[in-house]
Amino acid sequence: MDRRSFLHATASGLLVVGWRADAAALPRVAFVHNNAPISEVANDRDYKAFARGLRERGFEEGRNIIVVHLSAEGRYDRFPQMMEEMVATSVDVIVAIGPGVGAAMRATRTIPIVAVGTDGLVESGAVASLGRPGGNVTGLTGETGGIELYTKRLQLLHEAAPRASRVAFLGHGPADALQVASLESAGRALGQTIVWAYLRSSQDLKTAFATIEKARIDALYVEGMPASYLHLRDIVDLAARLKLPAMYEMREGPEQGGLMSYGSDLADLFGRAASFVDRILKGAKPGDLPVEQPTRFELVLNRGTAKTLGIIIPPTLLQRTDAFVG
Repeated sequence: MDRRSFLHATASGLLVVGWRADAAALPRVAFVHNNAPISEVANDRDYKAFARGLRERGFEEGRNIIVVHLSAEGRYDRFPQMMEEMVATSVDVIVAIGPGVGAAMRATRTIPIVAVGTDGLVESGAVASLGRPGGNVTGLTGETGGIELYTKRLQLLHEAAPRASRVAFLGHGPADALQVASLESAGRALGQTIVWAYLRSSQDLKTAFATIEKARIDALYVEGMPASYLHLRDIVDLAARLKLPAMYEMREGPEQGGLMSYGSDLADLFGRAASFVDRILKGAKPGDLPVEQPTRFELVLNRGTAKTLGIIIPPTLLQRTDAFVG
């Protein structure tokens, strides 16, 4: 799931939904998936964490709450119609991430939206401030610390592949020129030169890949955003073909064959999202619930990919790894 970018929209208005105990009128929560096949949504790692969070707060699906699953299955052009149909079914709360948040905001200005792992909420106007959202959107951001997380990932990539001197940055890139300069400076301190391969939409994919292939790249940094999620398989395959160690912002990177990832623990965020749903169903206004930031970050490593690339991960990095895949 995309933890960062989402489509800008304006959100206003509130819907306060009180707790309803009678079985004939169970509260309905829409859980919006961006990429998971609809046939597999019940087994989605993040959804399982959300369901676990609901159970911890006394909710049991089918007994005192109904969860409605929707998925764009990677086709974000499906969102407008999906959301219109969902809103027509009178759901009480919408839980979404990344592009799903923007789509939900355009579909309703009244139904509470719990955004999970989604940044840019203030900048886009989704909330007035993190401390006092003021509208129908609240939830949890995915990043914290700004440029520091970019540099942290470069450091981790350097520890895994210390000889990599030219690192391609695939994604939107930092928000402004000052951040770009800061990241390039951080890279130089590690002996890395940053090569920018901008992937702001699917239309940029061919050009970005050509930049990477022509620039004699030693390693790859993949930003978490809609286009990189949509084309993750192609990106992983490119890194494998060019024998590039790659750092991903999202866990799905190493799960699909990339070398490593470092980012907020989305499962933890979805578990915490259940608390927002609980409070909203019991009468809290989303605009009064402060947006929370992540507190847990995870380093994920694909040992099989490291072996294929001939990389020996140092013990100090292995000790700090939270999860191994592959």
